[in-house]
Amino acid sequence: MQVMRVVLGETCTRFTPGRDGGRDGWFVGQANAKLQQENRLHGQFIVQCKHTSATDHLLEPSLVKPEIPKLSQLSASAPVHYILMTNRRTTAQVELSIRQAVEPHCNGGYCLVLGES
Repeated sequence: MQVMRVVLGETCTRFTPGRDGGRDGWFVGQANAKLQQENRLHGQFIVQCKHTSATDHLLEPSLVKPEIPKLSQLSASAPVHYILMTNRRTTAQVELSIRQAVEPHCNGGYCLVLGES
């Protein structure tokens, strides 16, 4: 969340592990730094982390499927940007597949996958 506080803003909230309702973090406002400069993102942000201690694991779209119903609920009244952070290796095809699966449930928001290549 320290990274997201720099990228999004100091008010980025971190939730404890467990029943977080599909959110490891939450932010409302205008993104800082490159997210603002390159994407002009503002509004509500959900930050989801998918980390592993195994350095050779790939990011799989199936890891995000359980989050989609929760995302639909959280974005019911306003667009939400979904930021997926991972230390798993990520291919361009998987990143595209995840964005295509997630963005229809963001109510006009975007999905950003920030991972290892």
